[in-house]
Amino acid sequence: MTAVTTKIAKMVRLLGSDRPGEVMGAVQALRRTLAGADLDLHDLAIVVERGLPAAIAASSMEPERPEWVELADYCMGMALRMSIETVTPRDLDFLDNIRRRVTEPTPKQRVWLEGIHERVRQWVTP
Repeated sequence: MTAVTTKIAKMVRLLGSDRPGEVMGAVQALRRTLAGADLDLHDLAIVVERGLPAAIAASSMEPERPEWVELADYCMGMALRMSIETVTPRDLDFLDNIRRRVTEPTPKQRVWLEGIHERVRQWVTP
């Protein structure tokens, strides 16, 4: 991988940030880097169109999700769909953060997640 491709990959990853300023900075840096290599976003799109289908086929596009992500998804979905009163806004923020985690939750977070799950389970199956 060249230095330019490494920079481009880093900036594309930053596009997924939940910080608007970081995303805008990444877009501007991406455009500058592409221009410096005598390329533009259309060239990047061509690479995606040609390379992404092969990458999807190679990875089967269904990576196994950790069980804590599945549990957090279930709890959040049920809490929002059924307006479960015992799940607080703080709990929902926590569940959202857990769903986006890359690393395993800490023991304390695991206890919190399991507590939310228990409250949801009790609400759903009286």
